Amino acid sequence: FAGRIGHMRFWSKALLMQEWREHVRNYKSLGVMNPLVNFNFETQPTGAFQRLRVDSNTDQLLSAANSSGNQILVDFSQNGFISTLSGFQPLATILKPETFNFSYISPRFDEAATNEKVRARGFLDSGRLDGRPYASVAPTYEIPLNERPNDDTRFTIEFSVIDALNEDIITMFATLEAMDNALGDPNLVFSPDYHKLEDMRRVYFNRLTDKMNVKGFFEFFKWFDTTIGTMIEQVIPRKTKYLGTNFVVESHMLERSKFEYQFSDMYLGEDIRDNMKGIIRLQQFVAFMSRY
Repeated sequence: FAGRIGHMRFWSKALLMQEWREHVRNYKSLGVMNPLVNFNFETQPTGAFQRLRVDSNTDQLLSAANSSGNQILVDFSQNGFISTLSGFQPLATILKPETFNFSYISPRFDEAATNEKVRARGFLDSGRLDGRPYASVAPTYEIPLNERPNDDTRFTIEFSVIDALNEDIITMFATLEAMDNALGDPNLVFSPDYHKLEDMRRVYFNRLTDKMNVKGFFEFFKWFDTTIGTMIEQVIPRKTKYLGTNFVVESHMLERSKFEYQFSDMYLGEDIRDNMKGIIRLQQFVAFMSRY
């Protein structure tokens, strides 16, 4: 073999089209359609044999071959399959850094966001209107009232330790279909929590082998706030409401609070309400609360 290669992975499943496309868009992605069955650390459910077996990423600690011309690649899938490269010149640098442009699924899927800050309103070529909901055939002199953007002029720089964690969590998803089912199942209306999210947390956190360096991240935030924050405030547009630099404490994407509906326990006397049309008797709880 003569050429360049990187990010070698071996699967015991045939990748679906949605999974393959996400792997092309994001070279870090290990996404599958059902992480509760086909992600690395799940072995019990039916179909769990079909998962990633070897992840020979070339982002290794040592970049040069040894005195015998060999190089060992650590298996990042944590399955223990060590790969060995051979036939190189002794002590030659064989792993070289490369710059990649990639995209990934947004972990903030439940927040309103857009990357279309410039909206073209008129095109001379009508063929360019496809996929542009705000555009029309030129000339355009006025924006309809129902299409005027409601952009937020507030601007803030937020630092969050969870951002890096979310970017790694999202690599286990090929699409957001699994999250849609975990959060939007109608049966969850009466549930006290999202049990599928708990299962996903149980599967994913096997991937982390060390604690996050929260202190180091906060030290960087303090340096950025004192040195760069004032400079940014001086160069932003006048109409922008600058809210400063903030350190955000938040939950990761697999940790979510839930409101539990309780229709059956709200009322009293459901079996004797035949003659009580229009009257609802609420249940009363009497209790003592104290601090521990």
